[in-house]
Amino acid sequence: HLEAVTFGDITRLLINVPPGFMKSLLTDVFWPAWEWGPMNMAHLRYVAFSYSASLTERDNSRFGDLVSCPEFRVLYGDRVRLVKKGETRVSNTKRGWKLASSVGGVGTGERGDVIVLDDAHNIKEAESEIVREETVRWFRESMSDRLNNLRTGVIVVIMQRSHEDDVAGCILELGLPYCHLMIPMEYDWDR
Repeated sequence: HLEAVTFGDITRLLINVPPGFMKSLLTDVFWPAWEWGPMNMAHLRYVAFSYSASLTERDNSRFGDLVSCPEFRVLYGDRVRLVKKGETRVSNTKRGWKLASSVGGVGTGERGDVIVLDDAHNIKEAESEIVREETVRWFRESMSDRLNNLRTGVIVVIMQRSHEDDVAGCILELGLPYCHLMIPMEYDWDR
């Protein structure tokens, strides 16, 4: 599904996975590095959100470490050269960058080609109607404004379900035009 996003076949993707399925590494570290390096798309700009800035900053640090490691540089150093490697922003010589933020956090004035929303909800606060509704409101009213191009820009939402009225529930209930990939914890013979 992420490959289909890279090739332009999907611009809105909702992925639901159980905890412990490497969702953050996949969508916030490996996939952007794959697009910048092997796919030669280092011009892309990413804005990554999570319920906590510390999570996206952790993943930005991992992303920067991967893109700057000797093995990656040997393979793709002609395509990607970093000019800034930090927890909040990683940028390259092709004017591509990856910004780490949080739900409701920094992002005003920053627009990307790709938005990754990784765990919009803190599981500890999932039962708080006020927090949950504010997160869904932010998703519907503010997050999509962070795209450079609303028609071709990409939004990937990846999360475990925390409540039926969480961001994934909003996407599904409103019938928003997202491709939905749901990976269950265990195989279900009836699916």
